[in-house]
Amino acid sequence: MGKSYAFEQEQRGLEAAGLPVQRLDLGKCGTDAARATAKLAAPPDGGPTVDDLELSRLAPGDEPGHLGSPVPCTMNELSQLTESSLLRPLGDYRWEFAHKSYQEFLAAEFMRRRHIQAAVERELLWIGDGPSRHILPAHQEVAAWRSDTSTTVFEDLLRDDALVLLLADLARRTDRDRARVVDALLTLLKSDDTVRLDSASLHRLDHPQLAEQLRPYLKARTEVNLLFGVVRIARACRRPELSAELLILAEDRDAHAEVRVRP
Repeated sequence: MGKSYAFEQEQRGLEAAGLPVQRLDLGKCGTDAARATAKLAAPPDGGPTVDDLELSRLAPGDEPGHLGSPVPCTMNELSQLTESSLLRPLGDYRWEFAHKSYQEFLAAEFMRRRHIQAAVERELLWIGDGPSRHILPAHQEVAAWRSDTSTTVFEDLLRDDALVLLLADLARRTDRDRARVVDALLTLLKSDDTVRLDSASLHRLDHPQLAEQLRPYLKARTEVNLLFGVVRIARACRRPELSAELLILAEDRDAHAEVRVRP
């Protein structure tokens, strides 16, 4: 089964934004990572490498502007872009993004502005089926950025890979959404005792009803990995309503020693 013209155009655009591209071969989807770091290249004297993307391939046509009007994308604009702080030179006529976070944000923004189909986004970002379905590690930040502007991506992550949402700007979401993320993480902790929550990002989960969500688990008899996760969330969000429960837990000799270290 061949690719439709629209699908191919979307794939080429996503490749330009720095995402590995899905190619269809006789009806079977397979990942062809065209680039690992979205290297942009004008034809060097020695010829391009297999990982380079030539500026001339990106030049034709316009791009949607942030005010709704089209922005021309010509060799002149792209050449000026190579002189900006977004890119850094790798050598003669070769550049890469100065920081991966620029690439990740711009890839997510490209998806939003181009209204990329949900099915295409899923093929690009996800791998696996059923309980093993998850975001490709290299695309977690892209998925997190995209979840800020796409309800579909947010709901997919909430169901199948809630840990990625800890990378997202949860402060932009409603209290109810943050509560749903907490519920999803608690469910994950209950089902997988290998999951570890990154304390550095847990403050993003804070919402007015958080204490009610966590209080039932702040007991010494709670499964230890789940208890670790709940205590980390409670400490990161600093809800005063949970101070008594944390103090009781710290003084409970039946609780795991590592949980009791910090009241």
